[in-house]
Amino acid sequence: MPITWFSMLLIFLSVLIVPQPAGAEYVTATIAVGSNPLDVAVNPVTNKTYVTNFDSQNVTVIDGKMNAAVTVAVGRSPGPVAVNPVKIGR
Repeated sequence: MPITWFSMLLIFLSVLIVPQPAGAEYVTATIAVGSNPLDVAVNPVTNKTYVTNFDSQNVTVIDGKMNAAVTVAVGRSPGPVAVNPVKIGR
């Protein structure tokens, strides 16, 4: 199949539209989480990361600004986690 002007345009646009890495390519901190981490979700609005720890029966909440973590008990076998990165208020 020959390359057409349309396919070249799509390739060109995909290079312009696809986001490039933000430069965070090195470790800035190491934070311990619970036993058998299962899933992770990041909220870029609040700069918080949530890690479900299957065997520990908790969720570790990591504050990206302070590089500190708190653990929240959630009961048996926590599963997947998700966030809704919506800014509330100002």
